[in-house]
Amino acid sequence: MLYAATQRIGCFIECLACFRPDLEVLASLRKIDGPAESFGFHPEGWVAKRAMGSARIGGRFADIYSSAWISLLRGKLAAQAVALGVSEIDGSVLQSPRPRQLTQCASRIVYSRGLNGVRYASRFGNELENWALFEPWDIQDPKSVMIAASDPDLGEAIQRLGIRPAMA
Repeated sequence: MLYAATQRIGCFIECLACFRPDLEVLASLRKIDGPAESFGFHPEGWVAKRAMGSARIGGRFADIYSSAWISLLRGKLAAQAVALGVSEIDGSVLQSPRPRQLTQCASRIVYSRGLNGVRYASRFGNELENWALFEPWDIQDPKSVMIAASDPDLGEAIQRLGIRPAMA
């Protein structure tokens, strides 16, 4: 499986979301006057060995948030959903990171139908379009460049996620 995003900022947001403070920490910080806490994210260190790629992809992809796919998956995944304690299958359940087993089963259904992958909206914002590509990939014109700590999309992602770079 290869994961990709249509927008560069989407790639950054998906990769950097793990650096956000958890909600309890964030709530407690809101009570404190003074400088923001550091959460240990070093942009220079993070980008040191990372590159951003671009390519064109070919194939047929399932839009699993469409009403047709939700209806199909609801019928096919009913037993798994009940076993996992999920009372309904809708777009919000498919977009949730939990239970992961349900989205993995949905992915297998897409794969079994001969499609090349899944197109889906990011759980960090519906305007961010993501892709999960099944092997073998149909990728044309691949290019990559090293990421710079000064990359404007990186900076925007850090801002949107509320990440505070660590003090040096």
